[in-house]
Amino acid sequence: VQSPLRHARHAAKVLIKFKLLEWQRIDAPTLQAWTEATPYLVQLHARHFAQTAPADWTTALVDELVAVGAARRADGQLYNA
Repeated sequence: VQSPLRHARHAAKVLIKFKLLEWQRIDAPTLQAWTEATPYLVQLHARHFAQTAPADWTTALVDELVAVGAARRADGQLYNA
């Protein structure tokens, strides 16, 4: 309740991570297309992060997943870690 942006960001990362568990690897354009076609992510973005372009928001979320070791980038792909 005290940190709605933090919770919204965490929820978005969890959804991306679960999808990455399913895919195991994906390229950035396909991931971006999925995030923009997923209603809950679209809603989170519009409600809390509309000042950031959708692609930049997705990149930032993925950067955070990579930073904590939940994903890794290699050869133009994002991999589950």
